[in-house]
Amino acid sequence: MRNRSTLGTLALMLCCVGAQAQTIDHSNPNTGNDDLIATQSYNWGPVFLGGLCRLTDKGSSEAVSVFSKRQVNITHFENSFVFQILSGGPGDPSDGTGNVADGLTFTIQCMDSAALGGSGGGLGYEGLEHSIAIKFDPTPNSGDPSFSCTGLYTNGQGPFGGIDLLPQGVNIRNQHPFRVDMDYDGRLLQVRITDLVTQATARQSYPIDIAKTIGSPTAFVGFTAATGLGSAAQDIQKWFFTSPPLSDGLREGIWRSRLQGAQSTAKRLGVAKSASAWPTSAGHAPKRIAARKPAYQMKIASATR
Repeated sequence: MRNRSTLGTLALMLCCVGAQAQTIDHSNPNTGNDDLIATQSYNWGPVFLGGLCRLTDKGSSEAVSVFSKRQVNITHFENSFVFQILSGGPGDPSDGTGNVADGLTFTIQCMDSAALGGSGGGLGYEGLEHSIAIKFDPTPNSGDPSFSCTGLYTNGQGPFGGIDLLPQGVNIRNQHPFRVDMDYDGRLLQVRITDLVTQATARQSYPIDIAKTIGSPTAFVGFTAATGLGSAAQDIQKWFFTSPPLSDGLREGIWRSRLQGAQSTAKRLGVAKSASAWPTSAGHAPKRIAARKPAYQMKIASATR
């Protein structure tokens, strides 16, 4: 009975995939978080603190991810969020020394809403297959061009190196809030990073077919972050993501792919033939990269440190 019920639920979810514009709206601090899944390698969080999503809390060797509970269309989208990285130690200057580590990413992946990569310089992203990520990195790890850099990474590659933001006047280590705006038209991902205190702005353009890169036109979207020997409080203050409905052709392709997965799953589980045609979530099997605590639903909480 459980197998039939699970397949039937997934079939119902599939019928709704891409049928209408898909929006994730956390631009209002009073917005709930039932549409998100948080996974962490440590016990404290992440949590919402009065509408603020604190990814890491100034502890060392932390890794965290926060993803949408359901997959959304990633063939075209607009995405905006505000982040702030605060020093994990006293008196941190913004000249590349001191204690601000390690950084965060905006990630698109089709593995699992609870997927989580490596800590430290891995930024909670390294090791996540079928994914792309844009990093925001205040820590000069090996290969990084400076203590304020960004870049695009695919399929779980280590987020090292990238683009130096300092020549454009953007220093994400200065503990200011930053707004990130992304626009993707199916071929070119355009990113704008703005310091909300100084108004300095840096722009990047990445030619990429995201659906082809990750192997799916739909995916979970969200954030990863990590600390290592150094630490920081890494906050998402606001987030708004929107994408159009999937085209009929893409929806049919998803249906066929998941139908094949359902038939395979039904055969493996010994489900009755009448149930074997029900779609299930196929594509890439859920895979967790790092050993960690079970996923916790984010809840309103007060800071403990």
